[in-house]
Amino acid sequence: MTPQNYEIAMLARAVWMLAKSNDLNELAAIACVLRNHIVPRPGQMQTYPTYLKACEDFMKACPVRPGPEMTEDALTSHPDGLLAIIDAVYDCSYPDLTATQTTPGARYFCQAAQAPDWMKPILASHHLCGTFGAQQFWA
Repeated sequence: MTPQNYEIAMLARAVWMLAKSNDLNELAAIACVLRNHIVPRPGQMQTYPTYLKACEDFMKACPVRPGPEMTEDALTSHPDGLLAIIDAVYDCSYPDLTATQTTPGARYFCQAAQAPDWMKPILASHHLCGTFGAQQFWA
């Protein structure tokens, strides 16, 4: 296993654990948010030097669920399961689901009704990009 393969595997694990549902769009959108902190879009700044550091910090700051079982359809389905798209998210060939013509892409996500206190000022001052699965995403 190469260091890149390890980082991609850790990205997939973090995305799964940060999701509130098995919705494929929610999983992809969370992956895009993490990528937006590593590979910023125009108008954004890089926050983390590696996916590993971004995943580590997000998993400390956000509630997580247990890792997936290998039989989870949202993990293994083709062509849009998490394992089928994660390489393309990592190499930036997967489109950012949270980006629009006026918004470069989300950098924050949570269930708005259950936002932690530290996140409420961020949500009030940032643009809502949309809802994917069980969570909302802000640029």
